[in-house]
Formats: sequence, C-alpha cells, structure tokens
Amino acid sequence: MKKFLIKVFVFVLIIAVLTVALNYVYMKRDKSDLDYTRKYDSMPEKIVLCNFGSSHGQYDFNYEGMEDRCFNFALPSQMPSYDLRLFEYYKDRFSNGAVAFIPVSYFSIFGTTESEDDGFLKKNKRYYRILPASAIKEYDIKTDLYVRYLPSITAGEDFFITVFTDTSTPVDSRWYTKASDKDITDDTYTMFSRQIVNYVYDKNGEIIVNDEEIGAIKELISLCRENNVRPILVTTPYLHDYTDIIRENYPDFFERFDAKVNEIVQETGVEYYNYAFDDRFINSRDWFFNCDHLNNTGAKVFVATLLSDTGISVS
Repeated sequence: MKKFLIKVFVFVLIIAVLTVALNYVYMKRDKSDLDYTRKYDSMPEKIVLCNFGSSHGQYDFNYEGMEDRCFNFALPSQMPSYDLRLFEYYKDRFSNGAVAFIPVSYFSIFGTTESEDDGFLKKNKRYYRILPASAIKEYDIKTDLYVRYLPSITAGEDFFITVFTDTSTPVDSRWYTKASDKDITDDTYTMFSRQIVNYVYDKNGEIIVNDEEIGAIKELISLCRENNVRPILVTTPYLHDYTDIIRENYPDFFERFDAKVNEIVQETGVEYYNYAFDDRFINSRDWFFNCDHLNNTGAKVFVATLLSDTGISVS
C-alpha cells in the first residue's frame, strides 16, 4: 500500500511539474492580444489625458506621439460601469488637473444589464488581467486562477499554436483601411441590428433604459472631480449611413437619447460634446473604416478636434 501511495504521489508530482513547466513556456511564448489588454502594461506613470469607452473609444482616439502622457482605457463593448471601476483602480496614475473623455454611445445608456448578455462571462475574463478581484463583476476564483496563473489549461488548441508558432497578434488591420474604399452597406445594417435593434430595444419594440449604466456615468463624473480630473462626455463621430438607418427605423430614437444625456448634464453640470452629426465627419469616409468607427487617420483628426473644441493643451 505504501509503495502504491508513493507511486501515486510521484505520478501526481510529475504531472504538476509538467503542467507548471508547460504553462511557463506558454506564458512566455504568448504574444497575442486578443482582448486588447496588453496596452495596460505600458500605461504612463502620470496621465494628463485619457479616454474610456467601448470600441468607439478604442478606435476613435489616437494619441500617437503623446503615449507618454495619454492613455486609452477603452475596450470593445466596455460599459460605463467598467469605466468607473477602471478609473477607481487607476486613479493614482492621473496627474493633477488631468482630463478624462467619457464616450457615451447609444448602448451606454440603453439596453439590457451587461451580465444578462450571452457573451458576458467570456468578455468579463479580460478584467482579471487588469483589475483586482474586488472590482470584477461576478468574480470567480477559479477563473482568476486560470486567467492569471494557468492560462494554458484553458487554451485548448491554441496551446500548441502558441508554443510552436509565432503568436504575435498584428494591430487590427481594419484601423488602417478607409470606408471610401469599400461598400459598407452590409456592415451598416449589421451594426444597426447588433447595437440598436437587438440590444437597445426589447422584443416588443420598447426602448430599454439602463439605469445601472446611467448611474455609473454619474458616479464616474463625481469621482473624477473628487480626484481633480476634468470629466468630459463625448459622443464620437458616425458616418451619416449609420445615423440615417437608425432614424429611418426609429424616428424618435435620437430625441430620447439626447433627453437622457441632457438629464445627466443637468444633474452633474458636466461638459458634453456630440459629434454624431458633426458636418466635419458625417461624410468623411476617408476617416472611417466602417460606419461607426474612425480609422487611425480619422482618430488623429478627432483628437485634434476635441482638443481644439475643449481648449485643452497636452504638454
């Protein structure tokens, strides 16, 4: 019996050592950035200008040449409640008098609760890499263990690809394309269906007001001011194709959106800049890669426009 237990122990030990060793190799080899969180490794020590938001923040703000002072906190489909959690955790990295742009997309204040989405748990995993357990929604210690320390365990077939090939993820190539070079009709309908029809409205065609996210925006504004950071709400530019299809199908949508944002503005006194219908952008297809996201050139123009319109100097 004793010999059997020793054999079992040795077997388990060998498996454990192999697992740790392979996991170490996997983590050293893995250069992918599928969830776009690697940028957090090079966050400036003292941020003077930043933005939060979803993909509209991720793609629409280009701080090229200012990376030592500016930072883009945005991640795809990120909601204001996570903008709040990110600021709360990283607030000590902000310079006194810094500026924070807070994008307000249509699904920022309308739509279902984030945790009700089918893809929530998968999307939520990315925050285990950049936030403490206390700031993560529906925190799960097993997920934390896998994501932070044993990612190879859940890598599946990607494990072999990562260990034996070059896994560096190139910069999203779409950001370097122009909407003017392609037909964006199908893309526009897809974005409209995903962001508005299937998210903002319920099965009866009634708009869903997300009080949780509206409350998070207000709290983020307050927390910014408590930390001497200037909050500015922004609705990023869209091509007219996107806003046209919304207006054609939901004639009162923009009126209802403006009313909700104005409630926030009236209650908090925050600055708000709406570029959704800005003549400088709505027809500028060379500055977009699809109907509602700027490309790298357009994002530079947009940042310059914001700095000019708000009177902000980055130095």
